[in-house]
Amino acid sequence: MIMLEAKSIIDIQGFPRSKWQIPEPPKNEGRENALDCEELDLIIVPGLAFDNKMRRCGQGAGYYDRFFSKLRDARQKKNLKMPTLLGIGLPCQFVEEVPTDNFDHVLNAVMAGQ
Repeated sequence: MIMLEAKSIIDIQGFPRSKWQIPEPPKNEGRENALDCEELDLIIVPGLAFDNKMRRCGQGAGYYDRFFSKLRDARQKKNLKMPTLLGIGLPCQFVEEVPTDNFDHVLNAVMAGQ
């Protein structure tokens, strides 16, 4: 998975849709890769479930956790701190405990809508 720059909500609305109908930036438009972006300070992270220890359950493929590991390594080489990892969900997605493995990344915060 590659995380590419999105400049605005209008920019995102113009992205082509994936087979899951998720807007995704075209890879060939010269957008900055998030691994190279020193100004990156926030990553909004979706999930299926969250707990009060800021753990998340995704789709199970580990895409976000692998990306976070690559990002952590790239930023450590440049002596930069990790961006804030903010989980977003609905109140019904909060559970008592999310099972995790040693490769799972803990979020900094989780925000729930109504």
